[in-house]
Amino acid sequence: NTELAGYASTEQALTEQGYDVRPLVLSETGGVPRDCDLVILAGPRTDPLTPETVALDRFLARGGSVLALCDPPTPSGWVRWLAGYRVALTGDVIITASSRTTISRLTEVVDSYGGHEIVKPLLGVRTLFPFAQPIGILEGKDTSIEGAVLLGSSEVSWAERDPGTRFSGRAGFDPGEDVQGPLPMAVLLEKKSDMSGPPGRMVVVGNSEWLNNSMANRDGNRDLLLNMVGWLAREEDLIELRGRDPFSQPVVLTGRQKTLLQVGAMLVWPLLVVCVASGVMFRHRRRSGRKS
Repeated sequence: NTELAGYASTEQALTEQGYDVRPLVLSETGGVPRDCDLVILAGPRTDPLTPETVALDRFLARGGSVLALCDPPTPSGWVRWLAGYRVALTGDVIITASSRTTISRLTEVVDSYGGHEIVKPLLGVRTLFPFAQPIGILEGKDTSIEGAVLLGSSEVSWAERDPGTRFSGRAGFDPGEDVQGPLPMAVLLEKKSDMSGPPGRMVVVGNSEWLNNSMANRDGNRDLLLNMVGWLAREEDLIELRGRDPFSQPVVLTGRQKTLLQVGAMLVWPLLVVCVASGVMFRHRRRSGRKS
C-alpha cells in the first residue's frame, strides 16, 4: 500500500536489506512456516483467533521472533496474549507539554535511549512516534522471560487516560488521574525455549504509525526499524546507524521552529522585495543618467 497510512516504505527498507517479506494469514496457514524467522504484527485492529495465538506461541517456543506494533487502544485479545509474555498495554495515549521538543503534542520525539545494542547507535538521533501508548513490563514469577525497556517518552509527557480529550487538543495533565512521564514506549523480551534451541525474541512498540509511509523515512525511524529486525533475526552485525539519502528525508520542524520560520517569512520576504526593487530603481536611474 503506497498511501500515507500504508507500509510500502517499510517493506522497501526491509527488502533492500535482503529480507524476503511475505504476507502471513495465520488463520489460513495453521501455523508459522518453518522458513520464517520473524513475524511482524502491524497495528492489529481485531481480536486474534485462538489458533493464531497458539501458532505464535509455538513459533516463539521454537526460537522465532515477533515484532508487535500496537496502536492504542489495542484489541483486548492481543492485550491478553501479550500479558502472557509480561507485556502490559495501557491503551492510554502519550501527550507532551512542550512544543519545543515535538512536532505536535501527540507526536513524541525521542532522542535519548536505553543501553541495549538496538538503540546504542541512535544516540543523538531523533525517532518520532505519533499517537503512542505506554508499555509496561509486568512483574511475574515466570523466570523464563526477561524484559528490558528500549526507549521512552520525555519528562514533560504524560499518559492521557480520558478518551474524551485525548485528541481534542485541549488535554491537560490531571494529577491523580493521568500518569506523569517519562513512560516506556518500546520494550523487548526473550523467552527461554521449551526445547534446546535459542530463546524466542519479541519487541513491542506502542504504536504502528511510526513506520507508515508518512513516517518511516523520517529522522532515525528507518534505522530503528532495521536495528530491531536485525536483533530479532539474530543478525546483530547489521545493527548500526546507516547513511541516508538526504534528498529522501523530509524536514521535520518542531512547533517553535515552525513559528520562527513563519515569522521569518513574514519579515524577510518583504524586505527582500524592497531591496530588489530598490536595486532595480537604482540601476535604472544610473542608466538614465548615463544617457542624459
